[in-house]
Amino acid sequence: MTDHRFFVEPEQISDGRVTIRGPQARQICAVLRLQTGDTISALDGSGCCHIARIGSLTRDEVIAEIIETSQADTEARVRLTLAQALAKGHKVEMVVQKATELGISGMVVFASERTIVRPAEDKIRNRLARWRSIAREAAEQSCRAVLPDVDGVIGFDDLVQRVSQFDKAFVAWEKEKGLLLREALKDAETGNRILLIVGPEGGFSEDEVSQAIAAGAVPISLGARTLRTETAAIAGCAIVLHSVEQAVSRNCSGDTKS
Repeated sequence: MTDHRFFVEPEQISDGRVTIRGPQARQICAVLRLQTGDTISALDGSGCCHIARIGSLTRDEVIAEIIETSQADTEARVRLTLAQALAKGHKVEMVVQKATELGISGMVVFASERTIVRPAEDKIRNRLARWRSIAREAAEQSCRAVLPDVDGVIGFDDLVQRVSQFDKAFVAWEKEKGLLLREALKDAETGNRILLIVGPEGGFSEDEVSQAIAAGAVPISLGARTLRTETAAIAGCAIVLHSVEQAVSRNCSGDTKS
């Protein structure tokens, strides 16, 4: 395994070679100052990791010969999508970074009734490009083998319509006092598609929660304390991914203790 990992498109891998152009090539040549003979890891997004030795490089193009291909084992056992409400400042950027490091499969950013910030369409496009870049960097840094999808910004009604696409969907709600997220995950299984919905700074309205429930989402609590939206998102992702890993490990070992 090398220290330098890059996500590439499948078409960049051909005839036993990886071809890297553009900003990534400039990073390899001018920033990292790698040389011919050095090795890199190329990730094609399918879970495969290709170890490749650099044969030639310029600031515009790097060509590396693949010397080993393996299936990475760093991905979570469930496919978790985080639905994060728009938030002020750089909060969404932080959530994208940390949730990617934790192992989410995807993230969708949405606007709800109490969303404070509502950027113009052109700014949304710029932000989406920025979020995707952050996800790529975080995935490379944390040794991910699959690049999470980042989508948005959609309306709350559109988000509710997506609930049926998942095996389980949860909406984090400060007024839910009975069901903790960890308890709601007891029957989660390997390969489940899970949606976790986290609201804006002002929380969800009663009507929005009712809409989510009607669509099949389950309201859950993240604990007795009221969390900031970015804290709730990161904590929620960690709970989902860790709880399912624990449950699967217990099942594999035959341990039925809670």
